[in-house]
Amino acid sequence: MAENPTTALTAHWRLPPFFTLQPVATTRVEQLALWRTLIVDFCREQRLASLPLDAASGPPFANTAISRALDAAGRRAVADALIAAGEAQWVAGAAGERLLVWWRPLAHWADELSRHLRSAGGSVFTMAELKSTDADSPVRGCELYGLGADLVRAAVAELERTGRAATFGSKPSVAGGDDDEVGVKLL
Repeated sequence: MAENPTTALTAHWRLPPFFTLQPVATTRVEQLALWRTLIVDFCREQRLASLPLDAASGPPFANTAISRALDAAGRRAVADALIAAGEAQWVAGAAGERLLVWWRPLAHWADELSRHLRSAGGSVFTMAELKSTDADSPVRGCELYGLGADLVRAAVAELERTGRAATFGSKPSVAGGDDDEVGVKLL
């Protein structure tokens, strides 16, 4: 990835102190707010739905041009700030490793998925179909197409939580397990 792949990487990202958690509480609060904005904007511009926290070798958590990277404790503090602000959640089965970053609210993704599938004339799908990036995928042309299985799972869970979908079939026994055979019915 290029050193400045996006306009989301602000002027702060080019300053070495930005990559060190600040010890003064009020300064740290402001620093984490800047990181939150940077992460959400970066993910939006790069069309990333999930972000690994171990990605310290390049943007957004590292800037090789100034030889700086946010350490593991700093990345965890940024993750905690994003989650506390409702801008992210841990990926099921990957807590501490990967975040779903809400550059659009989860309700938007659920609405988009439901609207797209209804306009395509379908009402029953498998998770494998919904996660597929094949040319004949039922989500092709939908805004969340190609954004990853984690986002599709979250959108389906939101539809189910709000009573707009039901899942059926054999659900994985472990979070993050294979759910390809799980059926999804739009209600």
